[in-house]
Amino acid sequence: MRFFVYVLTVFLLSPLAYAADVTQSQTEILRHDYPAAIDSARAGVSTAVGVDRAEWLYYTAEGLLLNRDFFDAIQIFRSILAQYPGSEYAPRAMIRSADAYYLLEKYSKALDIYRHFLTNYAGSKYVPQVCLKASYAAQKSGAYDEAKKYADMLQTKFPNAIETPLLRERSLTQVTHDYKVQAGVFANRRNAEIYARKLSASSFVPTISDEVSGGGRIFRVFCGTYADPDLADRLVRELKQKGYSAKRIP
Repeated sequence: MRFFVYVLTVFLLSPLAYAADVTQSQTEILRHDYPAAIDSARAGVSTAVGVDRAEWLYYTAEGLLLNRDFFDAIQIFRSILAQYPGSEYAPRAMIRSADAYYLLEKYSKALDIYRHFLTNYAGSKYVPQVCLKASYAAQKSGAYDEAKKYADMLQTKFPNAIETPLLRERSLTQVTHDYKVQAGVFANRRNAEIYARKLSASSFVPTISDEVSGGGRIFRVFCGTYADPDLADRLVRELKQKGYSAKRIP
């Protein structure tokens, strides 16, 4: 439950997250009067132009999200990303659209968006919270290696972030790993690393294993480990659709 409280409060309900000129909508959200906040923000949308309109759209969607009108919120967050991709509200809209999918229990969709954020906004101040959310979404999706990857990233790169202590509420390591998705096998590490970089550029999360086989060494490139074979098979299909070889082991 604490994660849901976190999703709905820590980010946008922090005073630092609000612009000074949306006081009325801000106040209504802080009072948990979400319908009034939505009405105030929509009134702003009707008269604002340019970036100002992006701001009011954003707070309209935020009110909808907090009022649990998830699909309407997602639609507006998407419109901000499409119409105002360079605004300060674009990365925040991306995060909150992923949060909405998480709360709808569409964990794989949420994870895809969190991944996209970490790829496109690597220098953002919101990276710690997205690492946390991505680790939870990955765990919910059965992508346990990826969950641990984001948890490790949060703990090593952002040890003092307010999100880091929340990792202690869940174990991301005590999980049985069953089904691996292999994307390639190479006779030397350099070729494996080149291939892994290509996979990373396509938003996959590769790892390389070093094994002894037949008196020599081989380097396997994996893209995930799952407890659910259906999830592993889904990733195999996705890799093949993007032109990569892949198979599930076992």
